[in-house]
Amino acid sequence: MNSMIQHLLETKVPKIKNLSEKERNIYEVGLKLFARVVSEDFLDIPELPADKYGKDGLFYEIPYFDSEQLWEDDGKQRMLLVVCQIQDKSSFYPLRIDFKFDVEEKLNFWFYVYDQSGERTVKKELISCENDEYFSQINNYNTVKLSELVQSFKFQK
Repeated sequence: MNSMIQHLLETKVPKIKNLSEKERNIYEVGLKLFARVVSEDFLDIPELPADKYGKDGLFYEIPYFDSEQLWEDDGKQRMLLVVCQIQDKSSFYPLRIDFKFDVEEKLNFWFYVYDQSGERTVKKELISCENDEYFSQINNYNTVKLSELVQSFKFQK
């Protein structure tokens, strides 16, 4: 379990104050699942600072905690994490991770990684579980670090 994500869930509140209870639950379940499937070292790049353009580099942001708007697709898939590259006071978002889950008879979930660094967005499954069967398109998904994900997609067009 990733204790950093668990700590965020215990100490931070969403930036958007008027989220419904249902929406809060969806994001919190997604983050808890994510904390269980990624490594303890997954968040190996710094969190995006409050002074967004104060320093160049790669940073991550969890929109549920850090953004004033949240993204979802058909009410099922939501943005979980984005990577921001700051350089010369401009920003670029080369990678994002989305999640969706479906609770019926069994817990089914999907975590998708999107490489947004090229002309076309490339989508891969970080990890999914459907009817107790797990699948990943990312080698060593349970030990990979965020910086390695960013690097692994670079120049793969």
